[in-house]
Amino acid sequence: MENQSSRELLQAELTKRLREALVLKDWTRLEHWARQWIVLLPGTPAGFKWLARATLAQNKVSKAAYAYGRLLDVDPANEEAKRFFAEHPSSIPEAKSPKTEAAKGDTPNPGPILNPEQRARIATSELETAKIYEELALFGEAAARFQTSNHWAPSQAAILGTARCFHRAHRGLDAVRFLREQLYQYPDWADGRALLGRVLFELGHAADAQREWQLVLKVNPDHKEALGFLREMMLR
Repeated sequence: MENQSSRELLQAELTKRLREALVLKDWTRLEHWARQWIVLLPGTPAGFKWLARATLAQNKVSKAAYAYGRLLDVDPANEEAKRFFAEHPSSIPEAKSPKTEAAKGDTPNPGPILNPEQRARIATSELETAKIYEELALFGEAAARFQTSNHWAPSQAAILGTARCFHRAHRGLDAVRFLREQLYQYPDWADGRALLGRVLFELGHAADAQREWQLVLKVNPDHKEALGFLREMMLR
């Protein structure tokens, strides 16, 4: 009870500081107190929300994108954050494609410009190779191939394959990060969110997993995988 009371007092004080900065339109001070909220009251959405608003008011779009991204981690259904990414699509985090990122200090070589048909052929080839690696339980190699396929021609199969193989290669946090990056752009993608829930659950984050599956069912009430996961969680 004492801890809860202290937390409530802290939240009230930080709220007061945020409001004062907002009234004065002192965006630097608002940013400062938003960061204090994140540090002192971790796991709550308000700090990231106000950090996003403060940095956006200062035209720090990349910092606002970070804050809104973290806000979606805490509150995946947040309409303000989804609206930001819809209005600033170039701010959506992109996964780095394996073996294609230039080393620091190197001059990037753009290579030949391929037409859509050529890109699709490469993507299909990489996707089929990735599936073979996955069947052979070579999950690291499979994830890299799935990512390369997605680089040439984005597809749900490549995204799911990448996350699935990250998880099977004991890189669960990478799988979570990668799926959330994709869901910033496609928040109503049921299969992607269902897989995110599964990975979270197997990492021991049952509450977060349950929230993801419930969001899936809001989009698709008959989604068999989400229903099955929720049933399994209840049985456990």
